[in-house]
Amino acid sequence: MLVPHSSDKVKTIRISRLYTKLVFIIIILVTLSVHTLFRINDINNENTALKLSSVQLYNLAKDQKTLLSEKVEEINSLLEKEDNANINIAEFMDKYRDVVDKYVSGRIDSGLASRSGNRTGSSFAKDIEELREILTALSEVNKLKDENFIDLTETENKLRKYLDSLPDLWPVNGRVSSKFGYRLDPFTFRRSYHKGIDIAASYGTSIKASASGKVILAGSYNELGKTVIVDHGNGITTVYGHTSKVLVKKGQTVKKGAVIAKVGSSGRSTGSHLHFEIRINGEPIDPFKYLD
Repeated sequence: MLVPHSSDKVKTIRISRLYTKLVFIIIILVTLSVHTLFRINDINNENTALKLSSVQLYNLAKDQKTLLSEKVEEINSLLEKEDNANINIAEFMDKYRDVVDKYVSGRIDSGLASRSGNRTGSSFAKDIEELREILTALSEVNKLKDENFIDLTETENKLRKYLDSLPDLWPVNGRVSSKFGYRLDPFTFRRSYHKGIDIAASYGTSIKASASGKVILAGSYNELGKTVIVDHGNGITTVYGHTSKVLVKKGQTVKKGAVIAKVGSSGRSTGSHLHFEIRINGEPIDPFKYLD
């Protein structure tokens, strides 16, 4: 109904129920559409955020995977090295314990000295070289400071001491003027047994200890004149005769290579030289079996 302000007649407008329903439905649809649009916008925003999060998670996962792969490779590398080291160590232990038992325990503890006297020079020299190689290997392994090698330190020290006590160092440099064994005596011209070797050298040349040991004689000794005798243990002794001057005293400990006397011609001698002997349990043997 419309009521005019003038004197015109009142007009009445009638709206059908159908129209009213249609308008109501349209309003509802518009409202739903607006809500849907806002919801779609929110969803799009959420999807964008999720996409960004997914990218970040992917990159993070990728980085973690790369880092993990690197760590796995590093660990595998370490494990491989450890396995190789364990194999090498095991091989070393098996090999060198056997050899050390053979050359050290078997010879020192059971009397190497007496048996060495019957060995050929080349065979003994080969054994000595092998002992030196073992000693070098033992020294390198002991540097690892691994508990598995603590027991090898004593073996190394024992082997080092043993090698130092072997008279394989030439006491002087010079020509061998008379070998070990039977020869014509330079004074009587009769066949006699020479207990050592004579090494020609200039008067006053330094004489070195052929091995480490303890001086048991330093002075006059029968026909050898001024003489030094050194005890190296294990029944091994060395004799240095016809010297011009003795530089050590009885009871003194000397190292292999230490100067102990000077070349001369004292005693029963025909000229300047060194008479050198190696004795095993008091019995002279050919020095060439030991000398390197």
